[in-house]
Amino acid sequence: MRYTVVGVVALVVAGGLAEGARAHAHGHQAPDFLVALSAQVATGNCHARPAGASYVRTTRQAAETLASGDRVDSEMPAYLVLLRGDFVAHYAHGVYRRSDPFPSGTVITFTVDIKTRKIFDFGIGTRAPHLARLGPVHRFTAAVRKVATHLPLAPLC
Repeated sequence: MRYTVVGVVALVVAGGLAEGARAHAHGHQAPDFLVALSAQVATGNCHARPAGASYVRTTRQAAETLASGDRVDSEMPAYLVLLRGDFVAHYAHGVYRRSDPFPSGTVITFTVDIKTRKIFDFGIGTRAPHLARLGPVHRFTAAVRKVATHLPLAPLC
């Protein structure tokens, strides 16, 4: 199940935390802001050491079609990020009904506007999209883990 949240996941990109924490994937370095943002998403969803982190550069519509099947009204350039681990989205509790359990899963996906560096779409569940359908996949697990170890877990974890 995919939860689209805008503003529910409050994140502040801490650029200084990512300094020097770039990932290499076939000679490619992950942008510092994307490493920091991914680390914040992982820790904000109760997992400081994700089992995997990868991304692909694409458009928002292509990312959403692959990740959730949703239609959006945007073709802006975006990153589709995939995190693997054991996650619990405490900030999404009660989005539909107050009694709903916290959404949880082994996969988080989110799209990031390349220009503004903001998250537009967020999902948590158990099915991972096949990122290679959109282009070259870049793995940056080590970089995300390095930054995440310096961040606190969400208060409810």
